[in-house]
Amino acid sequence: MSIYRFSLIGRRALGAASACLLLLGAIPALAWPDSPNDEWQALIEAATAEGGVTVLANANLGDDFIAAFSADTGVPITLSVGEHGEGRARFNRETETGQATFDVFIGGRSSYELADKGLLTEIAPLLILPEVTDGANWRDGAMSWIDSAKTYLPMPIGYVSAFVLINKDVIDPASVKVWDDLLSPDLAGRIAMHDPTVPGGTGAGASVSLFLAESKGQAYLETLYGTQIGETTADYRQLVDWVARGTYPVALGTRALDIERYRAEGLDNLVVLNMQDVPGYISGGTSIMAMPASAPNKAAAQVFANWFLSRSGQTAFARAARAPSFRTDVTGGNWPEYLNPEPGRVYINQYDQNWAETVEPALRTVLDDILSR
Repeated sequence: MSIYRFSLIGRRALGAASACLLLLGAIPALAWPDSPNDEWQALIEAATAEGGVTVLANANLGDDFIAAFSADTGVPITLSVGEHGEGRARFNRETETGQATFDVFIGGRSSYELADKGLLTEIAPLLILPEVTDGANWRDGAMSWIDSAKTYLPMPIGYVSAFVLINKDVIDPASVKVWDDLLSPDLAGRIAMHDPTVPGGTGAGASVSLFLAESKGQAYLETLYGTQIGETTADYRQLVDWVARGTYPVALGTRALDIERYRAEGLDNLVVLNMQDVPGYISGGTSIMAMPASAPNKAAAQVFANWFLSRSGQTAFARAARAPSFRTDVTGGNWPEYLNPEPGRVYINQYDQNWAETVEPALRTVLDDILSR
């Protein structure tokens, strides 16, 4: 069952205020966007008349995110947050049956097949704010999309994955600069890794392994698993704990939130390394936006899409996700520096539809063969 969170501002106070304003034929003046035109004003009125937007999310969103949307648009919002894949299951089920009870979904990778079947709304034509469509506001000069058509599934967040975590009290950080350094005899049996066999194959261990299979080759992965990996675990926190205690002084597949939790507790022996030869891959986390073709509130969904991809929306979302936005005007933030993609470096995008459907299957065959030995 999904957990429903209702904003008192978004659902009650703003809802009542909007109803009164509609009766008076007026919409309150808002500070965002900077220069709203008649088309945008009409869209806000239509969205308010619909009763607002319902957002289904697997992301770690909450009251601050709701308050930011409400303050910027004046449109009521209901946020429904699913646990343990429940949001994804509901999204797939209601989208496939054409009976969506929500307007927008924010979640992780996939949904390609729904786009290919025509079950999703094309988002690109709905983006009408210049600050959203201007490529100068996005890394690499354009908004990032994960679907091949580049119209259904925008990916506004992108952070570096496949970094290496070490205990600097045990391992000299200067001795680990490139991926081949992990194959040193000194590290044999001393590297821990997130379990690559976690059901669903979407855990960090599997993702890192696929990345290494592609960037370093099968022989590298065979040596890594054959001589260097001492233990695997499906528990992300345990993985960081092993490194902090020196049980395994090197780890692959750790999460930033666990690393930063330990650092916040006063541990200063954890060092994150981005390799100098191959910089890792890009993950979109749970930032992918999709709209079912059967979404009930079309105008409200369009307002949300434009806001979500704007500077204001991405500032709120990046803070909630603790990860960097692809927008060039969303900087700083509450995420660690090592998650930021470095300018000029080329990263593998494991969320890209072409990669997921053509490259990944072959790599998974290689990984499965190695793990079965």
